[in-house]
Amino acid sequence: MKYKRCCGSGNLVAGSVGAPSPDERPIFVVGDPEALYNRVEREAKIVAENFDDLCRDNVADIKQIYVAAANILIAGMKSAEQQKDEIRQTLSIVLSNALKSFTAAFSLLRTGWRLQPYQCLRNCMEAISVTLHLFAKPEDLT
Repeated sequence: MKYKRCCGSGNLVAGSVGAPSPDERPIFVVGDPEALYNRVEREAKIVAENFDDLCRDNVADIKQIYVAAANILIAGMKSAEQQKDEIRQTLSIVLSNALKSFTAAFSLLRTGWRLQPYQCLRNCMEAISVTLHLFAKPEDLT
């Protein structure tokens, strides 16, 4: 088997069929159909554990805000359904998608991605902006 060295130099070195020594620990096994899952699982877990240790207080605050936003969203969805308010029902779906984008951003950041979380956060902010605008001016839908 061939391994890409952990330094990321791109040099491929031959390894034994058995487990590699610690200094030859592979990041990526060439030709391994499970390489994607193995890499994500191994690296994401390590980064997430360190992230949790470093950001414990901040994450606790984010979790409280997240739960409050989700509860308000659910209450608003139920109210819109009961009142048969189609605009608010649609806007609640858009806000639900914004919450999902925020969740994705948090997950990506927590597992070590550097640039991708910002795309998700941008989607979240755009969805919130559109929702607020249309809530204030529903006539802009027509």
